[in-house]
Amino acid sequence: MNPFRFSSLLFIVMLLVLVGCQTSLTPTPLAPTATALAPTASPPTEVLTPTARVSTPTPELSTPTAQVPTPSPTPTPLVLNELVQQFNYNSTIPLNIRELEPPDLKRLQITLPEGATLREIAYDAPGGVVKAYLVEPRGKGPFAGVLWVHKYPGTNTEFLPEAMSLANQGVVSLLIEGRYPWQSVSGKFEVDRLSIINQVLDLRRGLDLLLARDDIDRSRIAYVGHDYGAMHGAVLAGVDKRVKAYVLMTPTGSYYDWRNYFGPLERSELQEYIRLAPTLAPLTYVSHANPAQLLFQFAQKDRFVSAERADALFAAASEPKQKKMYDAPHELDEAARSDRTGFLVAVLSLK
Repeated sequence: MNPFRFSSLLFIVMLLVLVGCQTSLTPTPLAPTATALAPTASPPTEVLTPTARVSTPTPELSTPTAQVPTPSPTPTPLVLNELVQQFNYNSTIPLNIRELEPPDLKRLQITLPEGATLREIAYDAPGGVVKAYLVEPRGKGPFAGVLWVHKYPGTNTEFLPEAMSLANQGVVSLLIEGRYPWQSVSGKFEVDRLSIINQVLDLRRGLDLLLARDDIDRSRIAYVGHDYGAMHGAVLAGVDKRVKAYVLMTPTGSYYDWRNYFGPLERSELQEYIRLAPTLAPLTYVSHANPAQLLFQFAQKDRFVSAERADALFAAASEPKQKKMYDAPHELDEAARSDRTGFLVAVLSLK
């Protein structure tokens, strides 16, 4: 081959190779890459800004957080206010108090304290006529007042001995005759609901009777209830704020707890009881008893109130409160009587 032609051919090949390399090294293709990377530099700033706001709470974040409702085992004030309206009544209607036959002290096995009187009376309430014993101490007062409600089954003589004893210390006692469930229990929730409401209204009218007396110190009113009487008192505590202190003996937190003792319910009524029982439950109302002072008395051998139910009711109750347990059956014992007497003497400032 001609050496000159070979050199020319070699020169052309090298020139082509050089041009191809220059084309591959040109920066023109890097422009899109730079464009694609450009947005990547800005997001870190946008992401870090809210992160810093979350880690350091600001008023903007705390305000909506505070508005989020939190679940509660008891009704909100609005709901409670609606429930309390079930127990509204016209307090201006006359009580129409009248005296019944003189009590037979021998039959009652009662000895009156010197100067004290025991009368059996009746007064009007929205649900009908309420019968009661009225114990009055001697003197002109001002006296403390106590409203007593007995257990089921039982009568309003249950607390007569205690009322007589406290008469010596300046206490006027009203011992009403209970009506629910003593007189009627139905198989319908709505019927029982009205009976329970009327029973609580009997208590409110009883307070009206005590507080209408000129010889009563309105700031020294107490309530003592046993069994159903205690359950009604727990409801009263959330409805009426005229009572300074409550003694609640062996109650349970729901009327439904004892409903089966009065016979089985049809399935539809059972479901209705379960659904609506909280609207009347002592547990619902006693959680709003404050500022009243509460003394709960429970029995370790109680066949009707389990320790779990006793604990649940006490836990739900508002402060101030105290609980005492006794080595006794549902009826309690002398130790319990001594404790509640001491409690009443202290909170009512008795002699």
